Amino acid sequence: MIRGLTEAEFRDLFLDLMGEVEAGDRYDSGDVFHREWLDERISRRFAGWAEFFGEFGERDVAIGFVGVEVEPRLKCVPYTGQYSEIVAIGVRSEHRRLGHGRRLLAFAEQFARRQGAHCLYVAAYEGSAEAISFYVDSGFSPVAVLPGVYGPAAKGRIYLRKLLEP
Repeated sequence: MIRGLTEAEFRDLFLDLMGEVEAGDRYDSGDVFHREWLDERISRRFAGWAEFFGEFGERDVAIGFVGVEVEPRLKCVPYTGQYSEIVAIGVRSEHRRLGHGRRLLAFAEQFARRQGAHCLYVAAYEGSAEAISFYVDSGFSPVAVLPGVYGPAAKGRIYLRKLLEP
């Protein structure tokens, strides 16, 4: 079952998984600076347009989450409300490679489509072949690379897009 999450529920159920999504294996939940940084990122996501959803298994076990941001429509401005983005997606390690990521991705697509979005974007680290393959296999196409966002020696951020049929 996939359902909406409040910020408090998200923090309670998925805080460390979000740390892994945002900072990889360098995230240290015991480091106060890492925790403060992550708290701020989560607060900003929930204060913006993002909505978060969690997938739950038997006995309400938390499996994974997806955060989706859909640009709101502005009355009489037809080009607004067409854009949506997955701001974060994560599945607990013990539940990976069982279809949960694809289920969360499909849910995000349906959510964005119901909100009237024309397309759905997602960003990934350019060096993460596994993440890029996951999105490409799910119908996304690479559309841009932002070099240098992770520093001069690191690969960039790749954006992928999927057009949403009505």
